[in-house]
Amino acid sequence: MPKAEIISLKTGRPIGEVTSNVESMVLLSLLASRAMVAGADPSAVVSPDHDLMMLCDQIIMRKRQVDEVYSKWREHPSFSNREGYDEWKRENRSLRGPLVRLGRLRASTPSGLFAKAVVTRQVGIGAASLAVSLANDLLGSA
Repeated sequence: MPKAEIISLKTGRPIGEVTSNVESMVLLSLLASRAMVAGADPSAVVSPDHDLMMLCDQIIMRKRQVDEVYSKWREHPSFSNREGYDEWKRENRSLRGPLVRLGRLRASTPSGLFAKAVVTRQVGIGAASLAVSLANDLLGSA
């Protein structure tokens, strides 16, 4: 996987290199938490993509939980382990609502575009429509 370098908009210096999906999710979580902290201060300028980044963070966390349930089920995929499969399907379906909401939100900042791109890359279900939404955000059309 090629390395991507994130440049700080304030200082113009590199923040660090993003070399894996885990590091991307950590960076996304950091961006969302910084936006939340800035939102707690009434005098701070809140990112216009604050809600979008928080939703992306929640989707990534839920996706991790879905993947954990799936890996537990794959360890024992016998017919008697039907509960594990049903739990995985239920958890996977619970991602659809937030993904639809994310597709309707418009990303207007680089951090919002990055967050949406990370989610598009991570999720399997709904990735095509999310990619179209991301392309529309990048092109500036609604």
